[in-house]
Amino acid sequence: MGRTYTQRTIKILSMRSGGLCAYPNCNQHLITEASNGIDPDVVIGEIAHIFAYSDGGPRPNPSQTQEDRNDYENLIFLCRNHHIIVDQQDVAHSVETLLKWKVAHEKRVATSVGDKVPEVTSAELEIVAKASVSRVLCK
Repeated sequence: MGRTYTQRTIKILSMRSGGLCAYPNCNQHLITEASNGIDPDVVIGEIAHIFAYSDGGPRPNPSQTQEDRNDYENLIFLCRNHHIIVDQQDVAHSVETLLKWKVAHEKRVATSVGDKVPEVTSAELEIVAKASVSRVLCK
């Protein structure tokens, strides 16, 4: 199956992350706009696996199916720097730690935008969701 994600998974992950790195106190924007108006936006966010993508990766779970490995529940959005740190320092960044970060980050995002959601139309949400999906770097 490989590192493939359904559009639904990408939409849920990107919307719930608020387009920000979930590493504590980072909150790096995962898309950087072009500085000169000519170059394209740059995606600096990466989809990281909580349980490893493969049995030989960081935080492996051999009983997990490939489908489960690429599902929203097993994914977290991080900036490139923190993705590398989390995967190369997997003892300090356990499954439990990453799950706590994900839940806390998504709660912060939901709380910070919660008051604004009633002001957003469904047409605007559709535009944001399509833009998020088209810009996500699937690693």
